[in-house]
Amino acid sequence: MSSTIFHRPLSDGTLMHPEAGGDQRAIREQLERILESPGFRNSKRYPNLLRHVVERALQGQTSDLKERTLGIEVFGRSPDYDPATDPVVRVSAGEIRKRIAQYYHESGHEAEIRIDLPIGSYLPEFRFSKSNEHLDLLTGPPVPNEVPREPAVIPLMPKRLGLRRHSVPRLLDLPLSLPLGLPTFGILAVGLVMVALAWFRPWVRPSNVLDQFWAPVLNPSAPVVLCVARGPLPPGALATPEQLISRPSGIAWHDVATLARLTGLIQSKGQPFQLRREELASFGELQEGPVVLVGAFNDAWTLRLMEGMRFGFHQDGTAYWIADQQDPGKSDWKIDLGRKDAQGRPSIAQDYALISRFLNPRTGKIVVVVAGLYGFGTEAAGRLLTDARQMESLTGHVPPRWEKKNLQIVIGTEVIDRSPGPAHVLAAYSW
Repeated sequence: MSSTIFHRPLSDGTLMHPEAGGDQRAIREQLERILESPGFRNSKRYPNLLRHVVERALQGQTSDLKERTLGIEVFGRSPDYDPATDPVVRVSAGEIRKRIAQYYHESGHEAEIRIDLPIGSYLPEFRFSKSNEHLDLLTGPPVPNEVPREPAVIPLMPKRLGLRRHSVPRLLDLPLSLPLGLPTFGILAVGLVMVALAWFRPWVRPSNVLDQFWAPVLNPSAPVVLCVARGPLPPGALATPEQLISRPSGIAWHDVATLARLTGLIQSKGQPFQLRREELASFGELQEGPVVLVGAFNDAWTLRLMEGMRFGFHQDGTAYWIADQQDPGKSDWKIDLGRKDAQGRPSIAQDYALISRFLNPRTGKIVVVVAGLYGFGTEAAGRLLTDARQMESLTGHVPPRWEKKNLQIVIGTEVIDRSPGPAHVLAAYSW
């Protein structure tokens, strides 16, 4: 069985404008290759939708690529159906995006034309791929094929985020052309006082590791969106629109506990927040402020926004693991949900989770992901991120100056009597 992989960078290239017959023919041939791949050939709905939007785009009929129109033309819905209560188009498009990402992740497809369905749109994009150049899903500039060992610092608190941050001016930055005398001395004195106040105010610098982690998220001008997924499907199941839509709207208990902890922490900091279910959260909402995503394989936003990162989530049947792009053959952080206990529940003695905090260039906002392979890992990660004493354990494990960089942390937790123990840091990476 082929591995379902969600974290490889997308191969990008020159955007195609397929007015020419040759380009259209090449795109249709590429479409057929994609539809013959394992992620599509055993489904009817996903190929139908992808083929429909590609053909409409090639024919220049882009005005028809609206959710209601697609629901009627592709899925046979009645003209008066309500997309808000029947999100079959949105759910199917989300699955198509994940399966396209899986297709291009597999070796042998690097040089092929790229067909993509951008988030928030049903208008496909076509690109000539460059096999020797990979672009991160979330960024534009090319990055090396291998993740650099000592990456450049990317500040997590740019001015455009409106975060409360006091920069310390350097004396060398003051104008040198001012005439000497009392006015100049007064200006310098005021400047020195401002520097001292900015430097010594205790709330300028987060006092502990917990505050350092959450400082980029706290932005009173925009509420934090906490997004949690509905309960997962059975282990190893491939989600279909019917399953995703008809499954109960409840949330897994471990996700509820984690959401409650995170909400309590954010509220205690005086930070406004909003709660959203994953399947109802829009791309527009993710652009309004910082976002916290709870869950991995049952959260399409987590899988989508984390593509291209060093650590990512993998699935192969009932096996789930966190993989390292720098060491693809490593699978130490792995569970098998096919193993059952006497009550028929997944037998898990050790669970793992991935914590990610990064500036998403596509939304321009900070994203925090709290996601376990199973619920025990998610809950352990949530406890870690809300407990100041536990967070001190990161010291010595995270790279220098991590508080101002993008960050990923892999944790493990021992499971006893179906309860997670304290989180243990297994790996950390910042860039």
